[in-house]
Amino acid sequence: MMPYKAGTVAMAEIRPMISYARPHPPLFVLAVYTDPLHLPSVGNILDYVRSVLEIDPPPLGVPVALRRLPDLIRSGEFTGEKLLALASECVAGVVIVDGLRANVAYELGLLDALHVPVLLIVSAKTRVVVKSYFGKDSDFPGQERCGITEKQWNQLKEPPLDVDLHFSDVKGRHICYAPSVHEPERFREVLLLEFRKLASAVADRIGKNAKLEDWATAVLEEKRGEEETTVLTTYESLKSRLPLDPEVWIAEGVFLASRGHVHRAELSIRMALKIAGRLLRANRENKTARIQVASAQTNLGVLAKENSRFEEAGSMYTKALRIFEELLRAEPENLERKADVALTCDNMGVLYKITGRLEKAQQSYRRALRFREELLQKEPGSLIRKGDVATICGNYGLLFKARGQLEEAERMYLRALRLYDELLRATPESADIKANVALLSNNFANLLENTGRISEAEAKYTQSLRLYEELLRLEPENPERKSDVAMICNNLGILCMDTGRLDHAEEHYRRSILLREELLKAEPRSIQRKIDVAMTSNNLGILRSKSGRLEQAGELYSRALRLRKEILRMLPDNPERKSAVAMSYNNLGIVLFAIGESEKALKTYVKSLQLYEELLELEPRSPERKADVAMVYANSARTLMLSGRMTEAEDYYLRALRLRKELFRMQPDNPKRKTDLETTLGWLSELLVKNGRSRKARRLTLRTLNVGKKSARNKTRPGAGEG
Repeated sequence: MMPYKAGTVAMAEIRPMISYARPHPPLFVLAVYTDPLHLPSVGNILDYVRSVLEIDPPPLGVPVALRRLPDLIRSGEFTGEKLLALASECVAGVVIVDGLRANVAYELGLLDALHVPVLLIVSAKTRVVVKSYFGKDSDFPGQERCGITEKQWNQLKEPPLDVDLHFSDVKGRHICYAPSVHEPERFREVLLLEFRKLASAVADRIGKNAKLEDWATAVLEEKRGEEETTVLTTYESLKSRLPLDPEVWIAEGVFLASRGHVHRAELSIRMALKIAGRLLRANRENKTARIQVASAQTNLGVLAKENSRFEEAGSMYTKALRIFEELLRAEPENLERKADVALTCDNMGVLYKITGRLEKAQQSYRRALRFREELLQKEPGSLIRKGDVATICGNYGLLFKARGQLEEAERMYLRALRLYDELLRATPESADIKANVALLSNNFANLLENTGRISEAEAKYTQSLRLYEELLRLEPENPERKSDVAMICNNLGILCMDTGRLDHAEEHYRRSILLREELLKAEPRSIQRKIDVAMTSNNLGILRSKSGRLEQAGELYSRALRLRKEILRMLPDNPERKSAVAMSYNNLGIVLFAIGESEKALKTYVKSLQLYEELLELEPRSPERKADVAMVYANSARTLMLSGRMTEAEDYYLRALRLRKELFRMQPDNPKRKTDLETTLGWLSELLVKNGRSRKARRLTLRTLNVGKKSARNKTRPGAGEG
């Protein structure tokens, strides 16, 4: 039996949390507080507030962002009109009374005058930081400025703040008497309780503001998984009220893309880019418009990538990154600008990996991870920051696996899984988190399978399938949910097939192909749907071939090859599409040889080898590319040997053996590398013995076994065995 190309395992970068950059959510809570320069504990309190507002279901009744007033003031573009606009547009306010300054009292008064629901946060030992009224530090500012001597200054105390006495006019309002900042869990519990008490007031405020009401309705309808028409009707209402607001068009586009309507999504986001571009041309200093332009470009880049328009995707990402980097240089401490740069780098890393530029992908991921770790360090309680780090770790793990660095890949996957476990405990009903956990479990399962841990791999695949099926039950018509279930069924089919459970494998493949055929029928022009159908057709062909149904296998391989060649004509420079066509040629060659068509099989192998060698030339250090070339060498050699062409067969066996010895040195812990090496050695020895060269066969066996011993010894040395 000749080696088959292993069934194609479907893997993907984690999509829901990284794919679509979006402006600040239109529903937000405005935080008012003393600058942390004067009161360091404010940073902890803000982390707790943010983490509680991110809980699912949202404590205020609707998902909201937290916008921090001092950050906006420091941006250099702040005006009294901007403050009034923010206070008018927010759904609620959070005022941290600690260290009370005149600005905080004024801003509280403004929120109150506009009837904004406000939660006052009062810590256990609230004091007024009197010295902060004279400057940014506690150094003596001079008697002329403060009216007292330096000795009196040093003796100046910070008086306690008595809310009942000093804020008597807010009695009966929402006041959170918070515990110590050093009790984070208790602090969050108290905050959660108080925010829930505020929810009815927030609902009243939203109900009185048509714009806020439409936004809240759209956000909640999406979150609850309402029918597409219901959500889109709400977006139409929003667009009629706010036709020149790019955020509305981007939000609609993101929703359409999440439901698989890529063309309509692209139209909405292009309209957002057009509107934001006009606003920016009217005022080159309009920072909001610049952010919206970059956000639209990022989204268009994602959509172009998902339609395999890679050059266009790269152009969009580059333009967006340029804007985000300019904004970050202007505000180097602004956390949201760092988050924007990190997101764009993450998306660029995904693009570079897909197009085979692995070194550039690693540079992009490394930069994204550095920013996201910094953001998580500054906001350790933020669920969003944890999710961002988990996402980049999952994608980084996929890259390490592609480069053959399996230990690093596993380390990244495990870190991502730990973070997602925390997120699931905090938000057990979140569909986005479940989808990401499912996808990460799938990718990790493939790594476990490749390293011989079959039972662990099957457990992870099963966990992934359970989560995806749960999500599909919630959204039975969502094409992406169907696609996700089909992907896991495909992968479970491969695992069952590789472990000899052919009946179970066929069940999984049948379910996968039925779902993928249904999706392709609904989207006949979709490249991704064609890729998916070809993948499962190929894998089902392998199964039929293994079980002796060669004619059926040939039909399935031919169908996969037709689809893959069609895709390659549309994407001639895509390395993954070339690899897929090469794989189909290889597998078809195996069936042709099995039914006695040796010459046709050899011609088919030549076509496969030509494509695989082109890919190896582009990625000379890639273990997967070397393994592919070695596989076709071995299959060609076996066909030549059994056709009596011994000299040619020996040449091909030696080429396969050289590559497989190299792969075994690179990845001594990968059981497949050892199996491939032993198989090639066995076949070459068989050929040499048939030719009366038994002594050479023995010498060759001993030399190859010595490679294994050296690799085993090298594993104890730092850095050995790395790809």
